[in-house]
Amino acid sequence: MSNRYDKNGKRLKNKTKEDWKIIESLLTNMKYRRIWLEEKELYTISTVRLGLDHRYDKKWGPLIFETCIFMGWFDGGWESSVIERYETKEEALAWHRKICMLSDKDIINMVK
Repeated sequence: MSNRYDKNGKRLKNKTKEDWKIIESLLTNMKYRRIWLEEKELYTISTVRLGLDHRYDKKWGPLIFETCIFMGWFDGGWESSVIERYETKEEALAWHRKICMLSDKDIINMVK
């Protein structure tokens, strides 16, 4: 069984050309993947659809959404902190809103 999901959280069966087009979009098209992007002077908060199940314990639902905070460019890459992964888009949006309500100082401390 597939561990890939479309933008609505529906499991893809990987049996048709359309399934593979969706999978390609999940992996390469940021407009398809991105749910919310909040850019601040000191950091960026990004919530995306992962498209692949990132839960290793299969007793629970798939983790297919993720929120990260990116701060600056260090050693050839963005300094980031994965805040949380979620089963549903609604959970992802709720957590993104919660992070955006924090102070700049609290958000910076989360990444360090």
